Amino acid sequence: MPTKEILRYGIYYALIYVGVLGIIFVGAMIATLFFEFRSSHMSIGALIGAAGFTYLRFLEDKLRLPTSREYWSLVAVGSIIVLVVDVTLNALVVQSTQQAGIDGLVLLILIGFPLFKGVLGNMLFFRGGRFAERSLEWIKAKKAQLGPPPEPPSNRMTFGGMGPFLVRYFAVYIPLYALTEWVSITRDFTGEWALSLAGMIVAAICAFAYVVRHLGRRPTRSEYWLLVFTSAVFATVFEFVAKLVIDYYRFDGLPNFGTWFLYILVGISLYATVHAIAYSRPVAWLIRPRPQSTHGAKA
Repeated sequence: MPTKEILRYGIYYALIYVGVLGIIFVGAMIATLFFEFRSSHMSIGALIGAAGFTYLRFLEDKLRLPTSREYWSLVAVGSIIVLVVDVTLNALVVQSTQQAGIDGLVLLILIGFPLFKGVLGNMLFFRGGRFAERSLEWIKAKKAQLGPPPEPPSNRMTFGGMGPFLVRYFAVYIPLYALTEWVSITRDFTGEWALSLAGMIVAAICAFAYVVRHLGRRPTRSEYWLLVFTSAVFATVFEFVAKLVIDYYRFDGLPNFGTWFLYILVGISLYATVHAIAYSRPVAWLIRPRPQSTHGAKA
């Protein structure tokens, strides 16, 4: 497997890992009200989800089990991602609870445990077995039932062509976001997060309508995920910068680095979920594509 494909699966693994981690983090905040919840459960659940979905993605792309070299490549990439994310999060927690910093033993534990967990976990979940064989049979049967894949559209949307979409997205979202902040400040309203999500959904559907009308069709699966993750990342960056400015002037200070990191982590996961719903098939079928010109279409 070439390096380019290894990096592609690594990016996919990282997105799933961080996304599941953010979703579990939000769920953990609710779960702690009813029973004890340990932070280690978060990364283990994210590891299982990321490895499982990445392995299924490999089987769907290759229609075969990985070779020995591909297996160890997936294990190595997944373990590095687990190590980087877990060490960063654990270091932030330890740094915030200790005044004297991190000593050598704590640093060894912070690096050793995530590395051991990442290598062992990915070795288990990327290993070919009954699950892999049955999954491969199910994928082959599904592809045979669906028939040959359709030809990709000639006007396929790429990341380089996302500019007009983002302009329309933020042209709606920024005024609604400003209105939400004005209401929360002047009216002492505590539900601004709900208004913010509502404004985000309205902006997403408006921009999505432009995409459908512009392309003359509904997005393919790859275009759908491109829209989801691009919207989530740009919306998170916008809200992150806006929150920094607002908090600086309202509270005369900035939050610590740990708060920034968690805000971005949870933001991307939450906003990806919101946009995945806004761009989903039920919404797509409510928007009628612009009729294409029939000139020259006669055979």
